[in-house]
Amino acid sequence: MKIKSLIVYFVFGGLLVFLLASCAGSPPPVVEEPPEPPAPVETPPPEPAPDPSKGPPNQAILDALDGAVADLNRIRQQVIDFEGPAYFPEDWKNAESQFQAAGEQAKKDTQGDAQASLERYKAAAGTYGEILRKTLPRYADARKKEIQEARDAAVHEGIQSLSPKHLLAADEKALEALRQYEGEEYYAAAASAALALDMYRLLKTGTAAYHIREEIVRQDFIPYDPRNFEKADTSGLAAIAAYEEGRTEGLQGEAENIQSLYALVLKTGWISFAAERGAAAASERQAALDVKANVATRKDFDAASVVYNQAEGLFKKENYPEAAGLYVQAEYQFANTAKNAEEKRRAAEIAIKLAEEKMVESDEKAQQAELEIEGGGSL
Repeated sequence: MKIKSLIVYFVFGGLLVFLLASCAGSPPPVVEEPPEPPAPVETPPPEPAPDPSKGPPNQAILDALDGAVADLNRIRQQVIDFEGPAYFPEDWKNAESQFQAAGEQAKKDTQGDAQASLERYKAAAGTYGEILRKTLPRYADARKKEIQEARDAAVHEGIQSLSPKHLLAADEKALEALRQYEGEEYYAAAASAALALDMYRLLKTGTAAYHIREEIVRQDFIPYDPRNFEKADTSGLAAIAAYEEGRTEGLQGEAENIQSLYALVLKTGWISFAAERGAAAASERQAALDVKANVATRKDFDAASVVYNQAEGLFKKENYPEAAGLYVQAEYQFANTAKNAEEKRRAAEIAIKLAEEKMVESDEKAQQAELEIEGGGSL
């Protein structure tokens, strides 16, 4: 075993020496370097997602923008209709500035432009909405005050006793306006309130016209202007029918025309009546002068002349009712002075006649006495 081991040892040892000698006499083996790895291919970064705000607007934003514009115009018109600019002028000025800016800056070229425009329109609508919220109670209070004043005027004129059913119709319309306002039917409430106001005003005008008509009849002035009186009556009946049917448009003007016609008839009546009474007073004055009342009853005649002159002055100033009253007073005063003067004249004539009779009687008695005296002397 030892011998085999030695043999193997020598064989492998010799082989090792041979190999070492061979390596020393030959060039070293070329060691190939590994190839450089290929340069990494740069992957371009992913493109950023497009900004939707810079893209064209979609239909949803365009529809929303149209709706916002419509809402803004609607609320703005409501503020105008309910007199908001008058109640809150500074707020209105601010809202109008927003409205103008929203219109000037309105764009919809891109989604972002449309969105910005939408926000501006909404903000302006909100400002108008706040004005409207404050305006509605103010508007309602103003209409309520107007209606109450118009109703009071109609009642003061006498409609409640003249025609309570027509007053009740106006009251019902006013209550309807209140119910509609409380139900937030603002335009309907405004229309009902306007109609109630028209009705109360018509009642006042109509009642005033009726009172003028009453005076015309009471003073018996119809014969002085029968044509206009009949025209006013016909128009008045038509106006009443229209009122009862709720057709008040243009009716106030018609009612005022009717009132004017009656007033014209009344004025014509007073002018004519005053002129007649003036002529009668002048006639009595002349009759008083004819019987020398200015001498016989000077004090009473002068007093009548004062009243007559006052009547003349009032007639020239077109105060015909008072002039007529004074003419009537002067007429009776002059008549009384003439009567008194005439009575004084007759009394004087009787006195003169009695005096003359007494003188004649005295003369007769004197003559008789003289005869008796003369007769006695002859004895």
